[in-house]
Amino acid sequence: MFDCSQGSGSGGTSPFASSVSPNGSLGDTNMASDTPQSVPSRVSKSLGAPKPQSSSQLGPRKGHKKSRGGCFSCKRRKIKCQETLPACLNCLRRSLECKYPEVPTHEVDMMTVLRRHMTKPSAALQSTPTLFSMDDMRFFQHFILNAYPHLPVNNSQVWMQTVPAFSHNYDYLMHAMLGLAATHLTSVTNVDYSEAALSHRLLAIQGFNKALSKKIEKKPDGDALLATMYSLTFQSAFMSDSLMEFLIMVRGCVMLSNQLLSQSSIAFFVIDWYSHQQYMEPRLDSLPFVDLSLADGAEASLEALKFVLEDEVNGFYYHELTNVVSGIKVSSKLGYWRLVSIYNVIGMLSDAKFNDFANPNNTIGQILLAHFMALEVVLLPMLEREYEKTFPTNQLINRCSWFDTIEKSVPPEFRHFIQWPAGILNDARARWKSMTPSIL
Repeated sequence: MFDCSQGSGSGGTSPFASSVSPNGSLGDTNMASDTPQSVPSRVSKSLGAPKPQSSSQLGPRKGHKKSRGGCFSCKRRKIKCQETLPACLNCLRRSLECKYPEVPTHEVDMMTVLRRHMTKPSAALQSTPTLFSMDDMRFFQHFILNAYPHLPVNNSQVWMQTVPAFSHNYDYLMHAMLGLAATHLTSVTNVDYSEAALSHRLLAIQGFNKALSKKIEKKPDGDALLATMYSLTFQSAFMSDSLMEFLIMVRGCVMLSNQLLSQSSIAFFVIDWYSHQQYMEPRLDSLPFVDLSLADGAEASLEALKFVLEDEVNGFYYHELTNVVSGIKVSSKLGYWRLVSIYNVIGMLSDAKFNDFANPNNTIGQILLAHFMALEVVLLPMLEREYEKTFPTNQLINRCSWFDTIEKSVPPEFRHFIQWPAGILNDARARWKSMTPSIL
């Protein structure tokens, strides 16, 4: 049976606890009862019952984290809910209707997003999660040949040779690789592998969260975690309606990379910023200047936004975008370096500020993200230098679908703020659709 239940690790702290950790965990309750089984006392009756200790003798009560995401049935009965989907174990045992409270979109963590969008898992994964189908074999080959992430830069051999060589030791990594490849194949062929892609993605995140709670013990453990995080991030880049997931995953990449570097837990990947610079500097030489009319358009569009920023986090991101535009006016190379540094900005935000900024109801934040997507298009000739092979235009076509979602959500009185990114992205979409390759 395909198991969607979650275990909460206690062996360590995940840097993504607020982003990709599951909502709840299986408790230690007996499966046949809601209350713990009684245990015979070893104290002789002749000694009498022990006197209860006062609260001062016991000391302060140990704190614990309460979950408010349990189903209504468990809340009504005042018992711990496992918070599994489609129904918790308590309701399944008693054949009760299991309904959960609605959670605002910006508060839904990654696991909840995936589980609530999850369709019927593939039969192979449902019955035997460690066995793989013939489609999975195709996904594995496609990952190595066409779908592995291009980041961190200058790690192609690690992705094509080293990661596949040790992936069989890490189920969650294998599922992440297969999920990315399945999503990528769906985007470049006429075959829909989205069901298998989501099944693999769910299993990858489940295993990834468990692995994060454990201590890194052997050489490839850190590389397996990093490869999984990048694969999940790149998969979200090809998924429709996944802008929020993409931002969460980008944040996860930044935080995990910093943690692994500080612990010297990377054996194969080269991920430090200095190495990125060393690799990219010669590849950015002799670049043509960006059309300054595009930079002028971006500058004017952002200038109009200056008076409606509303809060600190929008202002912070706005400042980063204006730095990119001013950099473009100096040189293409400076514009590139300032653009890629924005990804690190997402990882630097506190949980509260990140949630405020990425909240789909933050209209100004969404408009700023639309400007970022448009600036990526403007600087595409520079971004293409990160790749050792053909740039995946289908990934950027998907970014245009994210923009469409933003455009529909913007109130009429704010529509004029997205005219510049709309023009850039719509023009680019028409060009990309005519040149997207098909891999069969």
